[in-house]
Formats: sequence, structure tokens, C-alpha cells
Amino acid sequence: MRKTFTIVALLAGLALSGCAAQTGVSTKPPTQSGTAKAAGGETGDDAGSNVTQVGQWATADDGVAFRVSKLKRGRVSDIASGGHPGDPAVVVTAQVRNGGKHRIDLTLVDVTARLGKSGDEAERVFQDGVDEGLTGTLAPGRTVSDRYMFAASKASDLKQVSVEIAPGIEYDSATFEGGL
Repeated sequence: MRKTFTIVALLAGLALSGCAAQTGVSTKPPTQSGTAKAAGGETGDDAGSNVTQVGQWATADDGVAFRVSKLKRGRVSDIASGGHPGDPAVVVTAQVRNGGKHRIDLTLVDVTARLGKSGDEAERVFQDGVDEGLTGTLAPGRTVSDRYMFAASKASDLKQVSVEIAPGIEYDSATFEGGL
């Protein structure tokens, strides 16, 4: 019985790991018809790592593309949820473009941030003036943006910002690096 359970669990894990759509990091905006690659087939610094700079797109094989288009300095308010009042923060503008043929579920988009030289995970902040995350679905050919805020323990941590976006459970994530 134990061997059967182990084999079933192993096969289920292999099946699930094969379901992820590969995301390639591109330096050009995605096209309507699918994956956009840079001229000459160039990709980000390390094509296999899905790491690129703020402003560049990551595009999945099915045409779904996503990026961090902008980083902006912010401050945690005294009525915010998350962080400590007065702490420095980064406001991340994330975009998702549906270059595929089917609607995509935006509630599955996950955005996280790491700040500073140590790369500590930043706490998400919810406050007025910052959106609460993507919701609903996105039709083919459409693009949507949302803003996320993350608290920093000190202003110098904002010099190194690393934002990871996972557009859904069936996609690999990509990391976008920049600083303020």
C-alpha cells in the first residue's frame, strides 16, 4: 500500500510540474499573436532564469505577458494595513497583457517583492491610493495595470528592488529588478 501511494504521489508531482507554461523574458512588448523575442533572439541577462529589468516584458508560450512597468517611492500611512506608519515603501505598477486566445483569471496573479542587499521579502501594504490586486478576467488582446505597495525597513533598501510576478499557477514566474 505504501509503495502504491508513493508511486501515485510521484506521478502526480511529475504531471503537475509538466503543466507550467514556460515564460521567456523579452526586451520588446508582446505581440497580439504570441511570444515576442528581441531582435536576434536575445533575451534577458540569463534566459533560463526569467530575470530582467523593470520595464521589460516576460512572455509565456501562450502569449500572456507581464511586467513591472514602474517603481515609485511611497510612505506607509498611519491608517495602512501592513508596514509601520511613516516607513518608506515602494509602489510597484504591474501590467498583464493577454496575447492569448482565451480569457485569463487575474485573481491568480501573485506579486511579491524583495528589498535591499539582503533580499528580504517585503511586507505588502494596503492603504488608500494603492490598488488591492487584480480581479476578474482579462479578454484576449487586453492589458490591465495595478499598483502594489511594499514596506521597507529603511530607505536604503529601496536602492535594490526585486519584484516577482507569477501570472497564475500554470505559469512560471519572472523577476524584475530595479531601484529607486
